[in-house]
Amino acid sequence: MKIKSLPRITALLVLGIAEHASANSRYSKTLCGGDEDVIFSCSVQSKTVSVCASPILTKNRGHLQYRFGTKKRIEMQYPSGRQPPDLMFLTSSTAYAGGGETHLRFSVPPYDYVVYDRTTSKIRAENGERAPEFSAGLVVKKNGHIVRRLRCTDSASANIAELAYDALATEDFKSLED
Repeated sequence: MKIKSLPRITALLVLGIAEHASANSRYSKTLCGGDEDVIFSCSVQSKTVSVCASPILTKNRGHLQYRFGTKKRIEMQYPSGRQPPDLMFLTSSTAYAGGGETHLRFSVPPYDYVVYDRTTSKIRAENGERAPEFSAGLVVKKNGHIVRRLRCTDSASANIAELAYDALATEDFKSLED
């Protein structure tokens, strides 16, 4: 290696570290580990909802895990260990004019937990133009009835739709308004 190439290698290394730090800062509120992909993460009140996955994820390989709480105290983790997601998580989605909605659901009887990501199109009163409206969060149902609805208070990082078609079983879409 020539001495002259050392500054270039050092610069590339510094840029790579800065890029990695920048990517991680986007998910600073996540409960996912540095070795995991962030499938979904957002703040709800003073807590965080995260769905984390191994970099390689199929129905029978890797892991998918839901976490709720703070970095200091995870209040709920499903499943308790890292295992493949086959039939433990189900996805559903529907299209809307100007958007769509995707759900990721798991059950711990008698409760169902649904992480959602929704994009709709609304007409703005001030100018009559359509604009996208984003919402995401967590809905908890007990015996089919909503007992808790937590809406993200920051912008959610959501890759549920990308994951749904590759690694998880699907189910029919059910509105969270029921």
